[in-house]
Amino acid sequence: MAPSQLAQLKAALSSAGLNRKAVSKKDRKGKKGARSADVERAKKVAKLNEIHSRFNKFDERETKVKHDVGGRKLKGVTGRPTASKQAGIEQVSCTNPEAS
Repeated sequence: MAPSQLAQLKAALSSAGLNRKAVSKKDRKGKKGARSADVERAKKVAKLNEIHSRFNKFDERETKVKHDVGGRKLKGVTGRPTASKQAGIEQVSCTNPEAS
């Protein structure tokens, strides 16, 4: 029997080095500047996005191809409705601050 999805998620987070370990005050003091903290945050976000896309199978939708011709690459066969809806909401809120 395969481990639960929560166990798989915890294992993926710990293998990526994103689990919550206690950091001593000595390690936090001035070793890293603000610039390196931004770089590390970007790396952490990229790792989290990769893990999220691997575990969340319901984020993608695949449309049924009506006339399947072999070897033809179609545009728009797979889509991410939740991501596109969120992008649309953000775009509206940026252009029209009264909408939100």
